[in-house]
Amino acid sequence: MIINSENFQISHFKIDQAIELIRINVDINDCLNNCSNNGLCKKINDKKFKCICNKDYAGTKCEYNTNPCWISPCLNNGTCYRNKKNFNCECSYPFYGTFCENKINICKGEECSRNGICIDDNSRPKCKCFSMFSGDKCEFKSEEKVTISKVQTTSSTIAIIIIVLIFIIFLLFDISNFCCKIDRRKINYNPKNLVFQLKFK
Repeated sequence: MIINSENFQISHFKIDQAIELIRINVDINDCLNNCSNNGLCKKINDKKFKCICNKDYAGTKCEYNTNPCWISPCLNNGTCYRNKKNFNCECSYPFYGTFCENKINICKGEECSRNGICIDDNSRPKCKCFSMFSGDKCEFKSEEKVTISKVQTTSSTIAIIIIVLIFIIFLLFDISNFCCKIDRRKINYNPKNLVFQLKFK
């Protein structure tokens, strides 16, 4: 605001100029301070400034990222490449799909012998064999494991036999006690021949 010192009247013309200068100053300061993502502040005309955005950015302050790969849409370590329309995902094996969201069945067509099971071992098919078999396809019978298996079977059989024998011994002992239990309270003493007469229940 400019005041006339002679008659203390406000000059409306100069007030308008001052307001316009203030507005332009605010506009350029706002432009310089708020152009994000390395956007450039460019003068459009005497009264207007605008943020000029770099590639892949948009908005009045260049605040929006327009690169579709910016949000990392590709899954499972896929690599995103921008194209004219949108983007493409380059998938790493064994994944495929628009976003690398699908996985190839590694075990498809793989057969494991001896009832082995095919598993995914770091994106490679592998046969998981039962204890007595080995080899890439479980085709070999392990001699060492066969020997161990025989020893375990023999030990288990011996242990079972011992348990059964102990059970039979205790059973016979209980039967003998039940059938031939002596009542010690009914022992008769014959002083003539010094013979103990035992009475059984």
